[in-house]
Amino acid sequence: MPTVATRLAPAVPSCVVTRRALGPVAPVVIVGALVVLGVARHSSGADPVDLVVTPPAARLSVRVGETVRFSATTDGEVTWSIWSRPVSHERAWSYVPGPEEAGWQHVTLTVVGSGGSRVERMWDVGVVPLLRPALVEVLPPQGAVTVEPGERLRFRCGARTSAARPADRLRFDWTLDGRPVHRDEGPATAARSELLLPEADAGPHRLAVSVAEDGGMASLAEWTVDVAATRPISLPPPTLVLRGPRRVTAAVGERLVFDAEVSPEPPRARYDWALDGRRAQRGPAARYEYAAAAPGRHRISVAVSAGRKSVTWDTWLLVVDPLR
Repeated sequence: MPTVATRLAPAVPSCVVTRRALGPVAPVVIVGALVVLGVARHSSGADPVDLVVTPPAARLSVRVGETVRFSATTDGEVTWSIWSRPVSHERAWSYVPGPEEAGWQHVTLTVVGSGGSRVERMWDVGVVPLLRPALVEVLPPQGAVTVEPGERLRFRCGARTSAARPADRLRFDWTLDGRPVHRDEGPATAARSELLLPEADAGPHRLAVSVAEDGGMASLAEWTVDVAATRPISLPPPTLVLRGPRRVTAAVGERLVFDAEVSPEPPRARYDWALDGRRAQRGPAARYEYAAAAPGRHRISVAVSAGRKSVTWDTWLLVVDPLR
């Protein structure tokens, strides 16, 4: 007659389970509750049942929505149950906990052989609820931000998930006016992402970063970014400088040189020289040579233009004495 191994059902506390709650917490209770997990129990007078199960570990940690695959290799009749409620009679069964199952779940496999022998395997499954990542560093602070023309502002967001497992990841999705501009990821224990603000037109824009853990609920940071308009460069008006005195005296036949300079000189500057109102020279030259001919008072003028736009003008008074 095979030996009967007796078992007391563990009194599993009803509580919210975190990932770390499955660590070495309350060792006396856990050891007392789980020391007999995986021990076969046979009915008196029956042949034992050969059984291989997966997963081999008696304690599991999963998140809401994750899949745990259970299987049993045996010739007996199989019943899977959660807290004594039958859920499957197949040899392979997948458990996907929903949000309402967050906490401890007790899974039992019962196998009954053809001769009436009975074997049980048991698992305690800690179902971790989906958590929003905590934003631990948001720079600049959320709200309105002004960006000067040509400025490239850097934004930063740090986040973590409470009691994250080493393999858990956080994903950062940055958007500008609803358009994706950057994606980043890091460990859920502590992750950080940075964005150098792309060039944008003047005016208000919405910048946001969504942080989520492996498809879970997301946390959001938002800014209203006001890009200032480029201010036109204010240049002083062009100034015309005439070389030499404004009143010039010369004798008939004397050669004279008139110089003008515009500061700042506009592009495509053109100088129109005139003698007593009649055009004498036109072009890019800021220098005009004249041989005094007629005695009397004369007016030498120069007008400066840039393209079709008049810029400035000025005159000299020329007094020509007759030959002595």
